[in-house]
Amino acid sequence: MGWAFELRHANIAAYLTQSNERVPTLTGAELLEFLSTMEQADRFLISSNRTFTYLFPLYARESHQRLQAELANHDRPLDQSQVERALAGLRGAFQSYDLYLMPVGSPTAGRADSFAKWAARATGNKILVLLPTDHNGKETLDIFDPAPPIQEVARRPENWPGVLFWLGTGETTFAPIQQAETIFGQLKGILESGTKALAAAINNYNHPTTQERHGKILHLSDLHFGSADALRREPYLETHLEEIRGEFDRVVITGDLFDDTQEEDYLGFFRFWSSLQRRGSKEPILVLGNHDQRTFGNKLASLGEDYRFLQRLDLSPVVIDDDLQCTFLRFNSSEGGNFARGKISQTQLLEVGTMFDIKRKHRPEIANYPKIALLHHHPYPYAPEE
Repeated sequence: MGWAFELRHANIAAYLTQSNERVPTLTGAELLEFLSTMEQADRFLISSNRTFTYLFPLYARESHQRLQAELANHDRPLDQSQVERALAGLRGAFQSYDLYLMPVGSPTAGRADSFAKWAARATGNKILVLLPTDHNGKETLDIFDPAPPIQEVARRPENWPGVLFWLGTGETTFAPIQQAETIFGQLKGILESGTKALAAAINNYNHPTTQERHGKILHLSDLHFGSADALRREPYLETHLEEIRGEFDRVVITGDLFDDTQEEDYLGFFRFWSSLQRRGSKEPILVLGNHDQRTFGNKLASLGEDYRFLQRLDLSPVVIDDDLQCTFLRFNSSEGGNFARGKISQTQLLEVGTMFDIKRKHRPEIANYPKIALLHHHPYPYAPEE
């Protein structure tokens, strides 16, 4: 069976199909719009089974009418209980499938979409094919707090265009279209063996030869040591860091450590820096913000620049962490620009790229490490009205 839906409803789709999925955050208007589309079975469902083409719009129509009657303001976020009640009937119907798949990242006429439409017609009642109707591979899509299946797509951009497979119990894999057609045939062949066999197969596709890497990065930013707010927050920050001690593998701080380039601001920071080093075996990775290099974060021409204390810090552009098996690339986004503005120049990009290439030449294995770019704000020039 196939279900055509608008891609901005992807989190709702994940919630409907997964038994343990958290309730999505929705406004009344968003949920009413989704239910309205579900009422149009002839446009959005591909199935030879008339039972499903009858039940889906029936549940949607009943929920739509009930929700519309009880809502006074459609623009406010709904309570979780309201979302659960409105989607309960549909969720029960959607979770009757053993396997779900969805094409991602190709134009409407692309191979992944053509394959998915074929699969929707070729499968029985154990597989549901989700068919995004407005994703052309070109437009940017913003999804707040993406559900686990959608997160898998973001983790593997190298597999675009491809097909996302998942089970109601949470197992997920995202494969490029060339592999997806083979995977589909294999999964279809073991449907009768049950969900445990399907889960084992999907996990095997994710990790065929290597063990999955795990690591946690603690990300801090805009601490503004020296300000009154920072002084009030410092006891909480120290207490919380002690509470989560041992739960992270590396600390990253992305700028505005100080509020102003005064010596007393730096003294407060270096106490904190020493405290971080005591809590972990590795030195925190730091990138600069505009307040770390300019008087109160601003400069005009050469006035306001102050780098007196930065010479004490390691600011090399490329940091390799072999335990996390990743490479950190540091950028100074306060380069150039007056007042609080800045940019990352082509010269700086070339310097960072050259340093990375030199390190990769001596250590070829880092070519396969994920790269994490670290910067503060305003990496591109912008106008205030924007």
